[in-house]
Amino acid sequence: MLVGIALLMAACSRPGSTADSSALKPIGPGCVTDHVDKTAKELLVPGAVVLLRTPHGEFTVAYGTTLLGAISPPHADTYFRMASNTKTVTAAVIMQLAQENKLSLDDPVSKYVPGVPNGNNISLAELLEMRSGL
Repeated sequence: MLVGIALLMAACSRPGSTADSSALKPIGPGCVTDHVDKTAKELLVPGAVVLLRTPHGEFTVAYGTTLLGAISPPHADTYFRMASNTKTVTAAVIMQLAQENKLSLDDPVSKYVPGVPNGNNISLAELLEMRSGL
């Protein structure tokens, strides 16, 4: 689903804006709903919730059900298991914090998570590169 949502900004932006091409373009809730529905169907995703916050507003789109074969739709407060997506989200946040100089990729893992085996000798970079040995 992340792949499809990554294309959301381009798919739903309104043409004809004279603003700088790098500026965030307004996105309509209908386009987001259509895109989420189409992408979820293509990827055979049973259910999804997308919360979109932009300078132009905030809205939530839900698709499908909370469980295969069920009829209860998901909501913004529905618990979803992230599984391996957690690694991607965590890596993105760590890289953003590094760009903002709030942490260093050379910092040991133990600085942020005490009790990690050998955490004093594993850098955040090694963890992100999946070569830490954990």
